Amino acid sequence: MKLVVDVISDVICPWCYIGKRRLGKAIAAVDGQHNVQVHWYPFQLNPMMPKEGISRKEYRARKFGSWERSLELDVNGQITLSGAQQPDTFFEAFRQAVGSQPIPL
Repeated sequence: MKLVVDVISDVICPWCYIGKRRLGKAIAAVDGQHNVQVHWYPFQLNPMMPKEGISRKEYRARKFGSWERSLELDVNGQITLSGAQQPDTFFEAFRQAVGSQPIPL
């Protein structure tokens, strides 16, 4: 079966990188069973970023309201990442699309 996956991603986004790695694992899990073609499309997460950039602390304080709130989100993100070994909707949908083989995460 031929399966085409279109991915719209910003190369600087850490969540996009996690998604890329997980997609790679899913594709590897069905290697040889299906013809999977991935088409990558660019997306600029923050097109208003000045060319010279700004400090990460300043950027995140502006984006999330304060540096402290930004740090809280990091902690919550780590909790989310620690659960990344559990199957999720994306992998369940991928598994159903390509067959009944479980996808190791």
